[in-house]
Amino acid sequence: MKNLFLSKMGWFYLTRMISCRTIIVYFLSIIASWNISYGKWQQQSLFNISPDNQIFSICIVDTNIVWAVIDTNIFEPPIPKFSFHFLRTIDGGNTWTTGNVPDIQDEHLNHIFAMDADTAWICTNNGYGHGNIYKTSNGGSSWKKQLSIIAFYIHFFDKKNGLLISYPLHYTTTDGGETWLPIPVENFPPYLPGEFFYLFACNNFIECSGDTLWYGSTKGRVYRTTNRGYNWSVWSTSLEKNANINSIAFMDGKNGIAISCIDGSSLEFASNKMARTRDGGETWTTISAPDRPMFANITHVPGADSTFFVTSSSDSGALYGSAYSIDFGKTWITIDSIPHNAIAFASPTYGWTSGMLDSIHLNMFKWKDSTWKPTSIRSDNNSRTKFHLCQNYPNPFNATTNINYQVTSSCKIDLSIYNLLGHKIKTLVNRRQAAGNYSVIFEGNGLVSGLYFYVLKTDVGFVETKKFILLKSYINL
Repeated sequence: MKNLFLSKMGWFYLTRMISCRTIIVYFLSIIASWNISYGKWQQQSLFNISPDNQIFSICIVDTNIVWAVIDTNIFEPPIPKFSFHFLRTIDGGNTWTTGNVPDIQDEHLNHIFAMDADTAWICTNNGYGHGNIYKTSNGGSSWKKQLSIIAFYIHFFDKKNGLLISYPLHYTTTDGGETWLPIPVENFPPYLPGEFFYLFACNNFIECSGDTLWYGSTKGRVYRTTNRGYNWSVWSTSLEKNANINSIAFMDGKNGIAISCIDGSSLEFASNKMARTRDGGETWTTISAPDRPMFANITHVPGADSTFFVTSSSDSGALYGSAYSIDFGKTWITIDSIPHNAIAFASPTYGWTSGMLDSIHLNMFKWKDSTWKPTSIRSDNNSRTKFHLCQNYPNPFNATTNINYQVTSSCKIDLSIYNLLGHKIKTLVNRRQAAGNYSVIFEGNGLVSGLYFYVLKTDVGFVETKKFILLKSYINL
């Protein structure tokens, strides 16, 4: 687990609080064949890299392309000397390639974000208040240092516009990470004294849906932005004020779960706590959580209403394992009792998590079972979330208008403009997108005034059409 705090010297640190560990040797190590299945998790690859390491971040582009980073599980300086590895698959995990970032020395790999099979960013820190951002445009064959800054989480909304979570400031970019500007202080509510954030897995401590992001703090509060990080608000949860919200997950823009397994700053007082929200994080209700496995990380499953997974990492105490809920956290089904850390899903039938088979073998597990059909359940009267194409605004419009739409599972999106004759005149979006809320600006320059149509299509059979009016104004001088 990574723990950010303010030292007496005024430096910001990132450290993992590791309990007194006993080297765990599983009986699995004497099994001749490593083709092992735990519940629905299917083992994919073993990584004989070094002891005391974990996969701290997984980024799913689609059901074939997945990236991840491996980092040491020991944080107390000096950081151990070892190769800093990233992982990548382009065939759904059948084969994984490993590589490292040559320029990284004495830095922790916190988080990785990828746009496709070629483009990815890694952010790092060295535990003394410094870090870097690295970018690859060739699948990891080479990396370029873009900026020297302590960084814990990086997200790009497209290849140009991104958000960087640092401490205590956050940053935005509009040029693919070449330059970053701090968010104005007045746009971010100040942290309370002693407030920071815990990280077991960096991709699980923050949730992103479209232009909205959430993360929790050590004071039982949740920070939220709805405009790509330019403005933030903070909301208190129903958890105790000393509850460290170490992971948060939303299944749409309204319904989410925040979890905590640490009180104060010690694993000695670890116990599962959980709260739900139905209004985007503004109000929360505490719900009971099982004793095991320890709730270190949580993620939602795109396309499976009310379905969440939790994992327990090897430094979150002895109650290891993974579990899932199909009823918005009311009940949990235990899958296994081995240490997991980072977890992410692309769809109800494709997900990945890391695992420790023994004290020296990291493993990547894949969830792939076409017979597993999560039940879509909501315990309130909210209707099930669907793909949705919103009416543009303004309408009628002169020159430019905004088109918003909602994606509920990772899929190929085509958003295009048609004229009255049914001819396509412009494609606004044509790529795979993760679940979330999206906004596109359409410019009507070069078109005559009149009625047009915009159509949203997905590769899972959803189609929706809306009409709008381009009404140009003319001034006679």
